[in-house]
Amino acid sequence: MIVVVTDFDGTLSQVDLGAKYVSQLFGTDESGFFDLVKEVRKNPWAFKVHDIYDGSSYTQGDELAVLACHYRLKSDEVLGMAHKINGENIFRKGAKKFLEVNPYPVIVSSAGLRDVLETVLRKYGVKFTALVGAELKTDKDGRYFAISRNNGKSMKCKNVTELLEQLGYENYKLIVIGDGVTDEGIFDCAELRGGFRIGYGKKIAGDVNYLGDDWYGVAALIYAYSLMNGEKVTEEFKSYVMAKVPYDKERYVANTELGSKVLDFMEKVGLVR
Repeated sequence: MIVVVTDFDGTLSQVDLGAKYVSQLFGTDESGFFDLVKEVRKNPWAFKVHDIYDGSSYTQGDELAVLACHYRLKSDEVLGMAHKINGENIFRKGAKKFLEVNPYPVIVSSAGLRDVLETVLRKYGVKFTALVGAELKTDKDGRYFAISRNNGKSMKCKNVTELLEQLGYENYKLIVIGDGVTDEGIFDCAELRGGFRIGYGKKIAGDVNYLGDDWYGVAALIYAYSLMNGEKVTEEFKSYVMAKVPYDKERYVANTELGSKVLDFMEKVGLVR
């Protein structure tokens, strides 16, 4: 059985929701938002956040949650922002269709705010099995004040593993997709379970890295890995992948023996040229 775990910002999406949209709620522009993030990364106690963590600890990637609590953002304002997001400009080309026709369970794992992500995905009818993200507590006025669950770099594997246990999945192989350092946690999960890691772009090394700017090329990797492992592939998913054949071989970089085997297989069956 295959389970797909994918990051959101920069992977399924082509923009960073936190930087592009939530930053306005901090009273700063996108550049100023990143300055705040850098400050938190340099010193996680810079904003006196010792009272923000609820039985947890700082991990790279949960800066947005820290800032939301520090500035006591109102949850209805944050979710109101999420409802205004233009989804057509967010998702990578082919990503929503992949989630519709892909035959495997899909877990979306993000270091961002879970409520925001769920609002956006449900607004645009995006199909997924479950979400993992930062979960925050609100006070009586509806303002965020504490992190009840973070999903930064060091927590992603633990959170995803616990979720899959709750869903009752056993004897599964993970295919994970991510684009940055905070995704190393779920990459570790895939390696532990003998799964397949797909790096989107150049910031994180997977078994194979995809250097395109769409989702079709990622789907082709998932399709090829599935066939190699004797998994049943639906005609709908096959048609989605085959519609873009041949894929550009130059957009794929193998970093491991497994990655080379997958690319060799793709060439053998005519997926790439």
